[in-house]
Amino acid sequence: MSMTRSIFYLTYNGIFNNTNGIGTQTKTFLAGISHHFAALRDEFGDLAVHLVGPMHDTGWWGYSPADLAYARETVAALGGSLQFCPYRTYDDEFWTPASWLALSTNAAATVLEAAQRYEESLVIANDIPFLHAPLFIERSKNDYGVAVRSLIALYGSSFIHTPEAPDPGRLTWEQTGLSTPASFPDVRIGRFSEFMAAHFIEKYGVDTRHFVPYRSSLPLEHDDYLPMNDVEIRAILDQHEIPTDIPLILAFGRADWIKGFDLLLNALGSVGERLHLVLNVVPYTDNDPILAEYRALIEKHRLSVTLLTRYNRELPRAVCHWHNTIAVVCPSRGEPLSNIPFEVSLWARNEGPVLLCSNRDGFREQIEDGRNGFLFDLEPGAPHGLEAKLQHVLSLPEGERQALRTAAYDRAVRERDFYSNFREMLSSMWGG
Repeated sequence: MSMTRSIFYLTYNGIFNNTNGIGTQTKTFLAGISHHFAALRDEFGDLAVHLVGPMHDTGWWGYSPADLAYARETVAALGGSLQFCPYRTYDDEFWTPASWLALSTNAAATVLEAAQRYEESLVIANDIPFLHAPLFIERSKNDYGVAVRSLIALYGSSFIHTPEAPDPGRLTWEQTGLSTPASFPDVRIGRFSEFMAAHFIEKYGVDTRHFVPYRSSLPLEHDDYLPMNDVEIRAILDQHEIPTDIPLILAFGRADWIKGFDLLLNALGSVGERLHLVLNVVPYTDNDPILAEYRALIEKHRLSVTLLTRYNRELPRAVCHWHNTIAVVCPSRGEPLSNIPFEVSLWARNEGPVLLCSNRDGFREQIEDGRNGFLFDLEPGAPHGLEAKLQHVLSLPEGERQALRTAAYDRAVRERDFYSNFREMLSSMWGG
């Protein structure tokens, strides 16, 4: 008889909403493990998969009944369930250590109770709100008589998001969480990015022995990455009134200073008359002042722009399949590792955009300048800055563009396959 095992995936985004990178990671996890569940069970035993998240209501940022139904149906098919922590968002500001303490504490209690049904369990604790859940589990798991191992999946840090003045409370929270493996050998840190691994070692003193492979990945077989035909693409472009007779630039992501969309809008001032920008950004609130800043820059530079402020999965997919899209620009001031270059590499395999990313952080391990995309310097007027690289991309002959797209696709397929990477992580945590 095979061992009964469970995976508890702790996340604050991607269950009932999908508004940022953690939501993308959660959706990727659900799609990937669903597709390969039978193979994983054959190797690792009788598996059940659970999602654990904060209690929520319909007022939560980006709440979507469709996302909630998808998550519930997916984990039910994987022998698990959705489990919501008794956490009231209206009592606390979510992005505070006090809030994270409540969420990590309650997530640990939820896991410890449910883990009693299995011989062995794995916790994947996603990002800063759940960073201390593994610590609380370790302190109490013997009392529950459960075998639990934990993987910390931290996708950012104070030094990246607020480099000039990191918050002391957040730094203490991060230091304590990342120190957990030093005291508890059943806790490890996911090495999803070489840049972030080096960052954790330098800034937090993490021992290299405390990492396990957990490479950021995509479910390559998913329908999301199938080719689109011109009829499908044009229908989506027409729906959003995006012109089809002018070269397009695409940028998408969270509406946040760190994402650098203001830098892109300023850079387009010198080439904007030749291009139309599709800018799909998701603000924290409908009246977020950053949207007013974007609109002011669009007006100042008289740019041709389609500005969309709701998450839309089909739009970037369609624009990346469109033959008249010349580039996807990722102008982040800081980026641990973005899924966008990987997804664009799959979508634009045969035609469409090349990648143009800032020469910062994780982009430098994703993009080999001039081979699978381009890197640019963020400083205004830099010889290899965004304006210069945009001009270069505009002048590229199609043969060179296709060579870039092919190299990007081949690298994504070679390095980012969900099954092989997730299997490697499970083998590191559980053994075969």
